[in-house]
Amino acid sequence: MVVYLYSIYDKVAREHGPIFAANNDDVAVRMYRNFAAKEAQFANVANDYELRLLGRFNLVSGIIEPMEIEKVGTDGETIS
Repeated sequence: MVVYLYSIYDKVAREHGPIFAANNDDVAVRMYRNFAAKEAQFANVANDYELRLLGRFNLVSGIIEPMEIEKVGTDGETIS
């Protein structure tokens, strides 16, 4: 089984936050939105952050495969 690795990128600090795993982009977006709803710092500056896909992790082999970094979305825009 493969899961995908994501991180929240802070455009102002120009750095990625901790990496987390999700089964797909939709689950990652839901996790991001739940986290953002609990963090007061996101409410005022939502456009300073974006969710990024970083790679894949094979749970059986333990191999991490980097991917070209892809923006999944930001809290300031609608993600379908």
